[in-house]
Amino acid sequence: MEKIHKDALIKCRVFLCETLDPQYLMDHLIQEGIMTDDMKDHIMGERTRLRRIESLLDFIPTRGPAAFDAFMGSLEKDYGFVIEKIYEKINGLQQQQQRRLNQPPGGAVANNSTHISSYPGTRGPGSTHPPHQVPPYPGGDHMTSDPMAGDARRPVQETRQSFDAVPTNWVERLPNEVKLRPVTEAELFHIAHHIGNKWEMLAAQMGFSRGEIDHFRMYCQFDQSLQAARMLSTWRSKESGNATVINLIKLLQISYVDESVYRDVFCS
Repeated sequence: MEKIHKDALIKCRVFLCETLDPQYLMDHLIQEGIMTDDMKDHIMGERTRLRRIESLLDFIPTRGPAAFDAFMGSLEKDYGFVIEKIYEKINGLQQQQQRRLNQPPGGAVANNSTHISSYPGTRGPGSTHPPHQVPPYPGGDHMTSDPMAGDARRPVQETRQSFDAVPTNWVERLPNEVKLRPVTEAELFHIAHHIGNKWEMLAAQMGFSRGEIDHFRMYCQFDQSLQAARMLSTWRSKESGNATVINLIKLLQISYVDESVYRDVFCS
C-alpha cells in the first residue's frame, strides 16, 4: 500500500471506526484475495465492533499493494460517502506534498507530482498496482524476529525517568490548546506505525508492568506496529483526561523516541 493511502486511512481512522461494519467489508476482501476466512475469524473474535474494525484497519495496510483498492471497492455499494471522505484526505495530503516540492531551499520550483491511482476498481484503468502478491499473514513491513531487542530488555524499574529532564525547544512553541487537548486515536496509530521496538521502553515509562508488556507482545507476535497500537490505545483509555498531547510528548522524549516519529503529528 502506498504511503499516502496509509496516511489517509490514519487521518480518517476515528471516522471509519464510528461508521463501518467490519463483517460486510471482510466478505468483499476475501473475494478479492486480500484476506482469508481464518483471518476473518481472528478479527471477528474481538469482543466489540469497535475492536473488530480497529483490528481490520490495522490489518489492511499489511496486505500488499492491492489492499487499498480492494478496501475502497468494499465501500462502493453502501459507503460512497466514506469513499469521498478518504479521497478528500488523499487530495489534501497530495496538495501538502506538492507545496513542499514547490518550495525547496533556494526558491527553485519543482515540477514533481505525486501520483494517486484512480478509482474505482482494484485493477481497472489508471491503477498503478501490479497483480497482487499477498504477503503471509500477519506480515507486512514491520515483521521482526526479535521485538525484545535493545533497550527494551531493561527492567521496568530501571527505565522510569522524571519529566524534569525533558528538553523543551519546539514543544514550547506549541499552542496551549494543542498541548492540553487529549491525544487522538489517529495520532496514536501514526506513532505506533513508526516507533519500532522503542514501544516497549515507552510502555515502561507509561507504567505498564513486564507482564502487561508481554501481553501486548503476544497480541500480534510478528508486527510491532500492532503491538504498539494496542499498548497506546490501552494507555489512552487508562489515563483518560491525562492522556494529553504534552504528556505523551514528554513520555516519548524520555523514552528516547526519535522526534521524527511524532513531531509532524503535532506540528501540522
